[in-house]
Amino acid sequence: MNFLLSAIVGMLAVELFLRMPVIAHSKMLLKIVAKSSAVVTSSRISDHWKEQVVKAYAGQIALLTLKIASMFLALGVILYVPIYVLDSALADRRCFRSEKVHALPWRGAASESGRGAIVNDASDRLERGGRPYKDRG
Repeated sequence: MNFLLSAIVGMLAVELFLRMPVIAHSKMLLKIVAKSSAVVTSSRISDHWKEQVVKAYAGQIALLTLKIASMFLALGVILYVPIYVLDSALADRRCFRSEKVHALPWRGAASESGRGAIVNDASDRLERGGRPYKDRG
């Protein structure tokens, strides 16, 4: 039962991550960082204009970083809340002994399996240039 619930929550987390635009936002963030470093290292641009452009790039970087962080926060909440609710709801269940047992003692394992699947998929997509895996079959 524990494994089944953990697997369902893990699959839900992976599916949600695949539908979030994390990769697209990460690519835009990398482009902005590359542009800002090119402006800073350029000798053709005056320091006054560098200050103006870097402020604009800093605002864009901050906005994209907040968007990416909010996606991961939402994913963490979506992953953790069902496990917490089920664990709390089923915590009064008694085994053969007289002590209480938690229905989901693998709370950490479920969140780690979801995180591991997300990280593996993200690294695979980055290696493929952001393109999802296509089955050749």
